[in-house]
Amino acid sequence: MFSRNVGKILVVTIAAAAMLWAAAPQRLAAATPDKGANVFFTATGEFAPTPVSGADLLKLAGGSFTVFVVGNSSATPAKHGQNWAFFSKLIVTGVVFSGLINSNLPFDSNSGTIQQTVGASADIFQFSTPVSELGYNLTISAKFTLPGGTLTTPLLRTFNSVSLDPASSTITYSDGTNSTVLGVQVGASLAATVPPAGSTMASTAGPASVVLLGGGQALKPHELTIAG
Repeated sequence: MFSRNVGKILVVTIAAAAMLWAAAPQRLAAATPDKGANVFFTATGEFAPTPVSGADLLKLAGGSFTVFVVGNSSATPAKHGQNWAFFSKLIVTGVVFSGLINSNLPFDSNSGTIQQTVGASADIFQFSTPVSELGYNLTISAKFTLPGGTLTTPLLRTFNSVSLDPASSTITYSDGTNSTVLGVQVGASLAATVPPAGSTMASTAGPASVVLLGGGQALKPHELTIAG
């Protein structure tokens, strides 16, 4: 059972199968980093109203989520393989709606990770981050299967918004012993963009909402200002 004791771990996972492409090494080798651009990977949508399995004790089912993971396009992977690359020490900020507190639950971290894998018929995007909320020490992680061709390289690059398929996207949170599997509703999406320099990406405006503000406007405590 979940408790409020420090040390409990929440894992949010979006799971789906994907085929890996043996020809992907050429993509990684040929890619030239775009120096200095901060890429915002933005996942947003709503959880399916009924859990696939497990007791949804945090009452996330039916609620919304918005997550930003930020990485520089010139970053060197901490680890990589022939068709995948893993990046660490990334900035994460976001918000989920929790029925447990009947309110938005914001979070942020500077210890996020991204792993991208280029596949034959589908690509895979994964992120994770530790956070501390409601007395819990939590780990949030996600795994998205994207349409083939979404990722042109395992490096941190922009791509257009893509829809997450409810039939192949699941979200799991766990304390290490108990797990709850949630689906996503139609309309959930992932995009990678470079916002204008000097603007602020804020995740505090409400469920599943994203606000792009001009420089000089402050939204605290969960905001990111893009250096210009």
